Amino acid sequence: MIPISEYTWKEFKNYCLETQFHPGTIFRGQSNCEWHLDPSYTRFIDGSNFRKYFEIILPEAKRLVASYIDYDFDLTSQDDQNRLIGLLQHHGFPTPLLDWTNSPYVAAYFAFIDIAYREPESDYIAVWLFNAEYSVRFIEEKLCECPFHIILPDHRFNKRLLAQDGLFTLSLSPLSLDEELSPIMDELDHPGLLQKVIIPVEESRFALKDLSLMGIHAGNLFEGIDGVCKRLKDHFFMESETALSPRGKRLINAALSRLSGGKKNIKRSK
Repeated sequence: MIPISEYTWKEFKNYCLETQFHPGTIFRGQSNCEWHLDPSYTRFIDGSNFRKYFEIILPEAKRLVASYIDYDFDLTSQDDQNRLIGLLQHHGFPTPLLDWTNSPYVAAYFAFIDIAYREPESDYIAVWLFNAEYSVRFIEEKLCECPFHIILPDHRFNKRLLAQDGLFTLSLSPLSLDEELSPIMDELDHPGLLQKVIIPVEESRFALKDLSLMGIHAGNLFEGIDGVCKRLKDHFFMESETALSPRGKRLINAALSRLSGGKKNIKRSK
């Protein structure tokens, strides 16, 4: 089982002070605490079909990206392949990679900002903590084969990777990374390799304002005009009202129903 801890935003910040003394821990934020650690391309392609991705899709992506970048990616080179897939990942194209960052605050930003303009689907956001480098060594020592790779492309052509202090993992299994690691952690009796922290979605607005004061906002995480526009959008168009989780909405609607004597069709304005 994956260890799960629940914190308020303030408690999470205090917890982050402890994690800085654990080098090698990387972080990933997700707006729905129920989501698994699945790469984006598995929403479109069977996760076991690596061959189609690397032999058909990636060469075509290379051909079209070359129209904008004066560089001939050599797909027989692992370094060039990592550069191209990382670049595609950070521009919204489905890839078999999972985004991670060395900063727990950057991870929290991406979890919270994802529900800034839409209804939350869960009561909590999640920040995953993964002791990736240690996990590779530990698993290889015990089992001889690790089910994932750590991908550390250089920042050429991808300033976002640098700004977000980012890196990637590539799973070698059609299972999500957490589903793959959970039985391994049980078998090796080492539950600390992968952990999940959950934070109530009601704290999203406060957390995002707090993160902005730290300098963690779109203007710094996305280079160029994209970042400027995202920062301006967040400043002028993000609702100031605190987002309510599905559970919070149910409780409010139930209370309003009781106050009204059980009348139906009571609506709460956003």
